[in-house]
Formats: sequence, structure tokens, C-alpha cells
Amino acid sequence: MAFAVSAMAGAAALFGGSKELAMYNRKNYFFDNKLRMERDYQIQDMTIEQFALYREDVRDLVELTVGKMDLYLIAAALLVDRTIVMICKQSEAFPPKAPDWAITLNAMSLSSGVFYLLLTLWLAMYASIAAQSFGTRLLTQFVRLPFATPEQLNKLLPEASNYESQGASTCCGFR
Repeated sequence: MAFAVSAMAGAAALFGGSKELAMYNRKNYFFDNKLRMERDYQIQDMTIEQFALYREDVRDLVELTVGKMDLYLIAAALLVDRTIVMICKQSEAFPPKAPDWAITLNAMSLSSGVFYLLLTLWLAMYASIAAQSFGTRLLTQFVRLPFATPEQLNKLLPEASNYESQGASTCCGFR
């Protein structure tokens, strides 16, 4: 009889201890899930920050190109203005008895300069517009900010049913 009582007491202690062990592991499970959830949220925050930096880099590169083209536009416009003034006042630049062929060659040279400067203006405007449109395309199609879908967020949340479905060997610490 004493043996049966001590066996029952031992069994009760064993089952009571396993319940405490299971509750301890349950707390560890939820604590680990809380840490995993915080880690996953941190990863998402860092990914969004990384893409924000990519977007800033695209904007900086576009602004660099547009800024350079603006400088070319200003310089070419000023040179066109001065060249046209030189064409208009070329009769004053030559001595009165200058040969006609020299004046004609000078006019042709200045006219070709105006042509190339106007070409420079056109290409600088085209490059500026192309850079802006390509930058917009990059920002809207390729470097969009990544946001988590509801399915991804639901996977992050710990559920008690996941703990309970693990089985006794995993939840009680008997790996």
C-alpha cells in the first residue's frame, strides 16, 4: 500500500512538473515569437529605409544631369547671342577695303557656329527632359517602396494554436 501511495505521489509530481515545464516552454515560445516579430519588423523598416536611399540616389543623379544641362543651356544661349551680334556688326570689325571673300568666310564661320550652338541648345534640352522622364520612370516602376502585404504581416503574429500543434516532444522541451 505504501508503495502505491508513493508511486501515485511520484506520478503526480512527474505530471505536475511536466505541466510546469510545458508552461515554461509556452512562455519561452511566446517570448521567442515576440523577438522574432520585432526582428521581422526591424528588417521591414530597414528595407524601406534602403529603398528610400535608392530613391534619393536616383533623384540626386537626375538632378546632377539636369543641373549640368542647365549650365550648358545658359552658356550656349549666351554664345548664340554674342555670335549673332558679331554677325550683325561684322562690317565694323573689318577695315573699309577688306575683300568680300574674307567677309563672306567670316559670316559663314559665324553662321556655322550659330548652327552648332543651336544644336547644343536643342540637345541640352533633350538630355534634361530625357533625364527627368527616365528618373520618373525609375521611381515609379523599379524603385518603389516595399510594403508588407497583410499575408506577410499575419505570418509574423504568434498564435497559441501553433504552440499547441507542436506536440509534446517539442513543447515540453524534449527535443
